[in-house]
Amino acid sequence: MDAYIPPALGRYSKANSGATTAYAYDAGITFYCTGTFTLTLDVPANLGANWTCCVMNIGVGVITVDAQAAHIKSAKGLSAHTDDVASGSGQIFGTDGTDFAVLSTNYNETGNATWGAITGTLALQTDLQAVLDAKVDETISVTGTGMLAGGGTLTANQAITLASAAGSTILGNNTGGSAVPIAMTVAQTKTLLAYTPADIGAEAKTLTVSAKTSDYGVQVADTTTVFTNTGASGTVIFTLPAAAVGLRYTFVVAVNAKQITVARAGSDIIYHASATQYKDVYSAAISASITICCYATGLWVSTSAVNTWNGTTP
Repeated sequence: MDAYIPPALGRYSKANSGATTAYAYDAGITFYCTGTFTLTLDVPANLGANWTCCVMNIGVGVITVDAQAAHIKSAKGLSAHTDDVASGSGQIFGTDGTDFAVLSTNYNETGNATWGAITGTLALQTDLQAVLDAKVDETISVTGTGMLAGGGTLTANQAITLASAAGSTILGNNTGGSAVPIAMTVAQTKTLLAYTPADIGAEAKTLTVSAKTSDYGVQVADTTTVFTNTGASGTVIFTLPAAAVGLRYTFVVAVNAKQITVARAGSDIIYHASATQYKDVYSAAISASITICCYATGLWVSTSAVNTWNGTTP
């Protein structure tokens, strides 16, 4: 056979564990093989002159390279239709377009390389010295400080974590610049967050004022409402709903000498004026006002009263 000019080997590779065929587009490929199977070479005419491939046996079986009708000329000059690649070794196969030849035997790019000694002065190996200088000494210790904890020498992976904080503590920086976080006081936290009442749903609420000119059954949904008798020509009776904790109403006499009566529902009790129990309270004095709240089921209490309010006992 004429001398081969093989394309560069190792430009890409395939892993194989079962029967396969090498084609023209596999020129220069390295087959990494495991197991025992046959790797068939396409006919030389299809592969073309100077086609090569490398077969590496990285397993424990035997890889049989089959040249079909062509012959494979070994490095020892022997010729056969097949050639075996033993475990742990490799061979480079090439063709001139007619037959195949083993271009190299025991080609072992996967085996353990034997490295020679580096002689001379290390400082003179400038490229190697630069790489070594860039490495971190594994005996260097990395230790978390301040808000960090953990660490250790670089002989193993080390974890750096946030240090434990005291209970009910907010850590932050309220300086306006870069600084180590501190345990902030309530005042500092409020200032830093710059919350407004609206941010926390505590915005000021405008009370609802409702004028009634005739008797009215107060609703639970009316809680916090200020009721007046503006426009009334006679007495207006406001009947409270069943006393449920948290309800609150205010009543204001807006028409002079026109009485407002605040009456209970059922057998509820209204406490007013020195803890006296009433079933209703009333006043006709101009600008007289009374606020009544429920503090327990079935019990009302006047929390504020302006001018004179009388009551009817049960």
